[in-house]
Amino acid sequence: MKLVNLLLLGLAVIGLDLAAAELRVNTVADTDDGVCESAPGDCSLRDAITAANAPGPDQIRFDDLPGSGPWTIEVSTQLPTLTDNDTVIDGSTAPGSGDSPLVAILGSATVTSGLRVLASNSIIRNLAFLGFSTQVLIPDRNAVDNHLSGNWFGLAPDGITTVGAVVQAVSTLGSGTVVGTDGDGVDDEAEGNLIVGTLTGVFVNALVGQGLETDGVVIAGNRFGSDSAPLVFGAVLNASNVTNARIGTNGDGISDGDEVNVFAFGSGEAVTTLGFDTWIAGNRVGIDIDGTVLDWPATAIRIDRGTGHVVGGDLPIQYNWIDRSQETVISIAGANTQARVERNKISNAAVGAIRLGAQARRVPDPLDMDQGPNGLQNYPVLNDPARRTPTVFEFSGTLEAAPATPYRLTAYLATSCLEDGEGELAVPLGVADLGEASVGGSLDFALQFPVTREFGDLPWLAVTVTDMAAGATSEASNCVYVDDGIFQDAFE
Repeated sequence: MKLVNLLLLGLAVIGLDLAAAELRVNTVADTDDGVCESAPGDCSLRDAITAANAPGPDQIRFDDLPGSGPWTIEVSTQLPTLTDNDTVIDGSTAPGSGDSPLVAILGSATVTSGLRVLASNSIIRNLAFLGFSTQVLIPDRNAVDNHLSGNWFGLAPDGITTVGAVVQAVSTLGSGTVVGTDGDGVDDEAEGNLIVGTLTGVFVNALVGQGLETDGVVIAGNRFGSDSAPLVFGAVLNASNVTNARIGTNGDGISDGDEVNVFAFGSGEAVTTLGFDTWIAGNRVGIDIDGTVLDWPATAIRIDRGTGHVVGGDLPIQYNWIDRSQETVISIAGANTQARVERNKISNAAVGAIRLGAQARRVPDPLDMDQGPNGLQNYPVLNDPARRTPTVFEFSGTLEAAPATPYRLTAYLATSCLEDGEGELAVPLGVADLGEASVGGSLDFALQFPVTREFGDLPWLAVTVTDMAAGATSEASNCVYVDDGIFQDAFE
């Protein structure tokens, strides 16, 4: 039937790439007769996947489903593994579809995965996956560049019923997997996935060994958890030997706002990474894009291993905004872990914004010669108070510095401090290079940043420093009061 469809559509034209053969699902029955036939014959989803596994690109469509939606395809055994490249399974083709899925694939914990993918360059779009152990599984590192977009994992098309995965919504071993928005400027707003009611949202797996990395996975524009179906263990977990993963926006000016992940309701870490060179930028944890307060009280970002990680970015769209965490907000653990944490918005935190290993904030040591996560980078000690003139913020302090090490300082304003005097990193004020202490020891600094209206009347200031050679950021400094005796003059 697939060959017939190709001939009928005139696709085998010399000198032109073959277009996708259309395979139209026309029944919700889980039949398996090995043939995908047009009406009055039957083509189940199982039959369509089997047909798509013949060589050549395919599009599995749902235009011919009977009646009006929503539709539920209930499967009792594993669907065929998708093995042929360049296949699109497109739930948005169901009659009456908009941005929300109308076609659900329902299984149970006894079925390993809703859809198992060993193909590359495939798209799975606008479907609801319900009740499987893992809803989409990409278990081979040679299955690359697959795209999951606009799907609901754990929520039925009625928008009410939740049947989450037993273990995880998505598990991938394939490099280049995109979960959510690909940021190409085409339909990006509709490409984010909704993931609710599961233990783990997205698990990025990897084999151990040089040359076996899972590289370049993108997780962007998704929403994790709902008030009635929060995530239990965490939203995103990157295994060791995962490299160059991006979680959030890349700030390239194309659909950056659509690349923001919202970690809405959950009780585990929003992001945990054990890999290398992870970029976590522009996400919202515990707070919505419009500023609505949500509920993600656990640690927002946990970096347990690896080097080259970046949390935040240079552009405002790349700032992670994390609100009302009841635990350490950003935890950096592991003896040799290195992460640069700059220009994020961390508000209403019950515990410290950044912790290097231990739960308690460390006391700076002379010459900063100790070892541990981020080299146990010293934080600066600020002189109290800071000062605000009509045009600039002025403050000074001292860093116990390692020799021949370049440092960059990031300053923040906030409405309050923590009870022990640690600063809150609520609103990025700016960055400044401190240079280096040539022989180590005390590195004194006095800095100015311009006053602008966006900072309002925030009365407290704190800073972090980053060892730019290692890419390792300190915990927050002490907070100091910003003398606002002439503050009103700045805006008159």
